[in-house]
Amino acid sequence: MKKSVLFPALFFLSSICFGQYEEFRIYPNGLIYRDQTMDQLRLIVDSLNLQFRTCDLDRVYYSKYQAKAHFVSLEGGDIQKAKRDMENDIPFDDFVRKYAKATVDKDLLVVKFKYRNYEDEDVVVFGSVVEEHEISIEGQPEVYIKPVKGSWVFSYREESDYWQEE
Repeated sequence: MKKSVLFPALFFLSSICFGQYEEFRIYPNGLIYRDQTMDQLRLIVDSLNLQFRTCDLDRVYYSKYQAKAHFVSLEGGDIQKAKRDMENDIPFDDFVRKYAKATVDKDLLVVKFKYRNYEDEDVVVFGSVVEEHEISIEGQPEVYIKPVKGSWVFSYREESDYWQEE
């Protein structure tokens, strides 16, 4: 009885093991591509190598604006007062002491970039690289050029039926 069950099981398992054996045919050149295909690929690779052999020394390359920044989130409490303090450029340490309920993530690498949204408006984004913090400012492209070192960049959201004020 055991032999009669074992033989079909072994036959079935051996067919599964060799089921993908011929998935890629190996040609005489030892590759999965024919010699004609390799000649075509060689031409493509050679043209790409020629394209990147030299670099344009006169071209100016710009990186995205980057800085170290702190992310502060305040939900609940006197948010209107906190917003006024930010508009009046309260020092960071004073703000943290004054609003103890604020969530603070310090020394984040933040990148500033801009793009156009689907409504063809300029959007400036301050996004953290490691953490998932982001502030988007729509319709104010001058914020991208304006230096923001030592100042507050904030996003205020009014209370509605769907979310609380923050």
